[in-house]
Amino acid sequence: DILPVVDLNTQKVVHIDGLDRLPPPTIPELSVNYHRELLSTNSYLQTQWRQDRLKALDITQPEGPSFTVTDGNLVTWQNWTLRVGFNYREGLVLHDVCFDGRPVLKRGSLVEMAVPYGDPHPPYQRKCAFDVGDYGLGYCANSLER
Repeated sequence: DILPVVDLNTQKVVHIDGLDRLPPPTIPELSVNYHRELLSTNSYLQTQWRQDRLKALDITQPEGPSFTVTDGNLVTWQNWTLRVGFNYREGLVLHDVCFDGRPVLKRGSLVEMAVPYGDPHPPYQRKCAFDVGDYGLGYCANSLER
């Protein structure tokens, strides 16, 4: 992998990162599968599903929630107000977030989350992916209904 650095004002390549890098390490050829039906084929890591199941987690609010939802999607909680939205690409989207009547955020969603991957060495530290929007987080979501 190489990474050209371009001066957009002059429209010229300033330099190219990665030309002087050592070759990448050898990739292991051992088998690793995370699908429940394929765990037994692993060369290393676990070869069977976990036997120590987690105990149930019950969350209750005997006095009711400390937030209110009005006008369909307006959430009020302590000094916060925000509108909750949802779409197929980003999933959860927050709109008009205010604290004590002061605007904090006009619109926010996970699609703006950039994820740097793996190797901290050049040029990988400059590469990242916009994970959530690429696949459509909303398509992966389930309805939370009682």
